[in-house]
Amino acid sequence: MIEERPREETMVGRYSRGRLVGLRQIALVVLVLALTIVGFVGARVLGERDVQRDSAHRAEIAATALQSDLRHAAGLLEGLRRFMVANVAVTTKQFADLGPNVLSADDLGAAAWVQRVPASSRAEYERRVGHRIVAATPSGALAPAGRRPWYLPATLVTGYPPVTVPGVDLAGEPGVAAAVARQQTLFRATSTPLARMPEGPVGLFLVESAQRFTRGGLEPGFLVLFVPDSWLLAAAAQPGGPNARLQLMIGGTSAGDLGGGATARSAFTALGQRFQVLVPRGSVDGAAALSPWVILGVGLVLAALTAALGVNAARRARAQRDLDRVFTVSPDLIAVAGFDGYFKRVNPAFEHILGYAAEELLARPFIEFVHPDDREATSAAAEALQRGETLVSFENRYVCKDGSYRWIEWASTPGLEERLIYAVARDITDRRRAEAEEAALRRMATIVARGVRPAEVFDAVAA
Repeated sequence: MIEERPREETMVGRYSRGRLVGLRQIALVVLVLALTIVGFVGARVLGERDVQRDSAHRAEIAATALQSDLRHAAGLLEGLRRFMVANVAVTTKQFADLGPNVLSADDLGAAAWVQRVPASSRAEYERRVGHRIVAATPSGALAPAGRRPWYLPATLVTGYPPVTVPGVDLAGEPGVAAAVARQQTLFRATSTPLARMPEGPVGLFLVESAQRFTRGGLEPGFLVLFVPDSWLLAAAAQPGGPNARLQLMIGGTSAGDLGGGATARSAFTALGQRFQVLVPRGSVDGAAALSPWVILGVGLVLAALTAALGVNAARRARAQRDLDRVFTVSPDLIAVAGFDGYFKRVNPAFEHILGYAAEELLARPFIEFVHPDDREATSAAAEALQRGETLVSFENRYVCKDGSYRWIEWASTPGLEERLIYAVARDITDRRRAEAEEAALRRMATIVARGVRPAEVFDAVAA
């Protein structure tokens, strides 16, 4: 029992190593899957980030273009102010000619010069200019303006909607009254929010203080320039380019329709208003869209291959454990010898039968353990195995550690690539003795049957 413990511990150790190999294979598969998922998610995140960055860049480009065109529109308004200052008693016809001759070249024809008229001065204003103060009805028609504390009638107009006739009151237009009341309007153009006019068009007004010189003196007032939403959208868009579709948000009101979906935006403040430009967010396509799935596919294939290799490794480890178990518990002698004449591995049966420890058998050429009378035949058998022959039922005698010898019957096959000999043997000493005793008995029976003298029978028995 004491001799069996190291052997049992060796088997347990090999079993533990097999489990460790299995756990390592599982951990490797998990690692490959984790890296695949990280790569897949990372590639998608990078693709989305690049698309978001590109969309934000397009929004910034559109916003920059819109800012430039708004400055140009404000420059037109400043040109109108200088025209009012440079000319005395600008007539209705002179101002109306500015629309087709100056403003329409920039697709901005609707402009007016308005005055602030208190309700108490309405009648006097209407007599002086010869026009009644009117306002657009919800249906788009013009009717006398209703009562209010003060009015902003257009004394001079270019005749383009929404300032088509003199006397039209802009005090009710969204944001115009607030723009007139701003302090900065006295020095530079300011913008109203984006709104739909009663006459139909959607847009905003640019408002700037401007005085009119008349023969009767100096009249204060304000220049207004109507900027339609189509002009604003065209200013920011890139026809045929990635910004062909966009949306504007000005003062809480929007123009343009993106049809839903994700957007990228860029905002800026100009002319006293906050402008936001929204563009459709691009989609991940091409190589950027394909790469995450390629990573996922390759990762899953690698995980499958790793799992398959792990299964094969587990099977090999299990087969090796079974082989080691058979190798350890087999009562027959099992050995692996090299072409160099040394044992490479022997099972415990060698120690049980011959008495040598495994270390002793591995330390010396195996021919030294063979009976001297059988060494020549054993060497010849080893040479035959090295030539690739297989030996079955080769018998020789091995010298035991106590000096006795045992008859061993070998079955051996070579591994030429490994330069190894794989051999299985059994102890046939008892069989050989039994055969020798049986042969001796037959000889005795033959001698007795011949009727020889008793003395000769006695000599034969002794032999």
